[in-house]
Amino acid sequence: MNDLPINWTCARLGEVIFDFQAGFACGKKDVKDGLVHLRMNNIDVNGKINTDLIRRVPVHLAKDHHYLQKGDILFCSTNSSKLVGKCTVFELNEKAAFSNHLTRLRVNPEIINNKLLQLYLWNFWKKGGFESRCKHWVNQSTLPKAELLLTEILLPPLNEQRRIVTKLEKLLQKVDACKERLDKIPVILKRFRQSILAAACSGRLTADWRKENEWNFDEWAEVLLKDVASSRLGKMLDKVKNIGEPTRYLRNLNVRWFSFELTDLAFIRVTPEEKNQLSIRN
Repeated sequence: MNDLPINWTCARLGEVIFDFQAGFACGKKDVKDGLVHLRMNNIDVNGKINTDLIRRVPVHLAKDHHYLQKGDILFCSTNSSKLVGKCTVFELNEKAAFSNHLTRLRVNPEIINNKLLQLYLWNFWKKGGFESRCKHWVNQSTLPKAELLLTEILLPPLNEQRRIVTKLEKLLQKVDACKERLDKIPVILKRFRQSILAAACSGRLTADWRKENEWNFDEWAEVLLKDVASSRLGKMLDKVKNIGEPTRYLRNLNVRWFSFELTDLAFIRVTPEEKNQLSIRN
């Protein structure tokens, strides 16, 4: 920590918060007019609250200390080991509580900005910082309270914290916008490829060539597939059979657009007679 910027310091998480609260478990869900009960899957991997799968529980189960306030940090303390540590800032306009797999953190605003702390914890999680500190069971892992509270936090001056958060939010908005556009590219490429194939098969793709070469489109012929190609059904994979020669076996997952994906290739055993019947080629 000797190379920290001037006026920056370092503290433990337990020194910058004044409240640490676990939630409560509830088997009832989708209770009519119930209380919003945020769970593990309501925190997405981008540090946002996912409201697609909101559960509602009986209101009387929540104590006063289970209610969330705007600005609270929700930290996922129990989950699969890869997901322990994802976190978000609560900003919903509806009363809500949270499950026992989540932990609520309330910061001391005179020491640290809540959004900066959330971004710091989220970044620490993305780098795998919490995974090695978890206790692991068969199906889930949990981060002990003591381990979480010992997490080191870098502390710029408060006015600089606010500037950092403002700049980060603007940059992350641009990143989200770029990701949104990039996510659309596979769909655009798929449509483009389909339109090219349609143009090729209908003759539109070579219309200029026919015109230049005085080629009459009427000379095209429409025939049945069976007139120009032969077909044969494949053989069902028999994993039990252990006689015959191991032969590469293509499945539907190996077939791609104009190519084959061979990284997950299976093998079957066939006798010489079966090989001839199936017209197997190397």
